[in-house]
Amino acid sequence: MRTSFSFVARWLENSLRHADDTLAESYEQCLANARELAGFCRKLGMPFGFLVESVSIRKVEIEASVALAREVSALLDRTATADPTP
Repeated sequence: MRTSFSFVARWLENSLRHADDTLAESYEQCLANARELAGFCRKLGMPFGFLVESVSIRKVEIEASVALAREVSALLDRTATADPTP
C-alpha cells in the first residue's frame, strides 16, 4: 500500500521516500526551511517564529526534535541580533 503525502511537495516526498535515513533528511529539510524563512522575514522586517514539536514515541525522533528546536532557537537568536540591512 502506497502512503500519500498530499500536503508535501512531490520533490520533497521523493527526497524523503528515497533517503537512506528519512529522519536525517527530514531534519535537514526542516532546518533549511527555517533558515530560508528566517532570512526572508528578516529581509522584509517581518516578525516570525517557529514551532518544533514531536508526536512520536520513538526516542530517536524525540531526540531529533529536541536537537532541531535547539538549532532553530540558535537561528532565532542570530537573526534577532543581526542587522536587517545588508
